[in-house]
Amino acid sequence: MGTQSIKSKLESFLMDLKVLRDEASVVYFAVEIRKLIEQTRNQNYTLLKFYCDWCVHSRKDKITKEIEIVMGQIYENICSTNGEQPELKDIQDFVEMEGLRSEVDCFLQEQGLPTDLVLSDNWERFINLMTQILVEQPIKNPTDKIASFSFVETASPNTAAVEIEYLIKPAEYKKFQLTRGTPVRSKLI
Repeated sequence: MGTQSIKSKLESFLMDLKVLRDEASVVYFAVEIRKLIEQTRNQNYTLLKFYCDWCVHSRKDKITKEIEIVMGQIYENICSTNGEQPELKDIQDFVEMEGLRSEVDCFLQEQGLPTDLVLSDNWERFINLMTQILVEQPIKNPTDKIASFSFVETASPNTAAVEIEYLIKPAEYKKFQLTRGTPVRSKLI
């Protein structure tokens, strides 16, 4: 299937965002975007490729270059506090999917595709569906310092939490959880 065919399908999809009503629509978007990234050999969208890959696997234990990069950055953020309560900014941006939003916007513009997906209500619906998918799909051992990384369900609707089990010293792990929503909450568990 050619690049033009994929773009045409994505354009039709993005012109009618009412189709963004279930997890299947988010998976469809991710699969088509991933195909377009691969066919254009574009290496500039690490986070976008990371999410596109993650949402189509029930359990990520084959670690891609993108997973290594993203998880490495998150671990560095955690370590900057010497194992105490991690600094929230970068992890919060990850949970809120702001970096993903920026990359989706740039990629769609670069490809000449509609960008209405990244507008507030559309984006909120998109990330709520994306997190529903990812809740069921942990990443196991994404680095030698992180044992697991996953979105977990919360009691509140339209919120999600990220749970990270990370190494603080040889053979000793801590769990950290950050909840998306207002206000953002974090805790060591």
